[in-house]
Amino acid sequence: MISQDRGVLTAVLARRAEAEPDRPLLQVVDGRSLTYGELDELGRRWAAAYQRIGIETGDRVVSMLAPDVEAYASWLGLSWLRAMDTGVNTEYRERMLSYILENSRARAIVVHAEWVPRIAEVLPRANNVEHVIVVDSDDDV
Repeated sequence: MISQDRGVLTAVLARRAEAEPDRPLLQVVDGRSLTYGELDELGRRWAAAYQRIGIETGDRVVSMLAPDVEAYASWLGLSWLRAMDTGVNTEYRERMLSYILENSRARAIVVHAEWVPRIAEVLPRANNVEHVIVVDSDDDV
């Protein structure tokens, strides 16, 4: 169950989604668009998915995502849980990426499929990471 003691952002989005579910909210350049209702629903689905793997209030999740709908929804899902998104520059490699993963105390990583090889290189040194969530992959990564 997603906490009803939510932050300001999720509370405002939930109210707007209830009042104007079909009003456009987000348009990604050369991508899809979402209404208040759609983004609220997608954020809640991400929150539920994070909960299923044990993410809870105060936990950190490293995200290595392009600025697209899934990145916003993932971040919003963490907001619903009062967990923290530790965004990582998609250009980070080896040493810098390893430093972030080792020191962020993240329990999970959410990453676009194209950057999985970089994560795989440094994952053995990221002792706190319990889950790697791959977005946009049809392969068994």
